[in-house]
Amino acid sequence: MDPGKEIRFRVTAESFVDTSPTGPSSSSSSSSAAASTPGSAKEGEGGGGGGGGAAGDTAGQQQEEKKIPYLIYGSVNDQGLGVVEWWENA
Repeated sequence: MDPGKEIRFRVTAESFVDTSPTGPSSSSSSSSAAASTPGSAKEGEGGGGGGGGAAGDTAGQQQEEKKIPYLIYGSVNDQGLGVVEWWENA
C-alpha cells in the first residue's frame, strides 16, 4: 500500500482499557521525596552517570506500564477493501 492513499477496511475487533488517573502509591511518593532533598541531588550530580542511569530506568518502567486506552483492529483482507484506487477501475 502507498502512504497517504485512502483505504477501506473492516473493523475486526476493538479493545478499551480504562486509563483513568490514579493517585500516587506510597512507595513512589516516598522515593520522589527522597530525590527532591538537597543532599540527594548533590550526590546525584557528583556521582557521574550512576545516578542518571537509575532515573532513566524508572522512566523506562513508567513508559512500559503505559497502556493504549482505545485500540481498533482492522483488516483489508476481503472483497472491496484496501486502497480505494484498486476498486475504482474494477
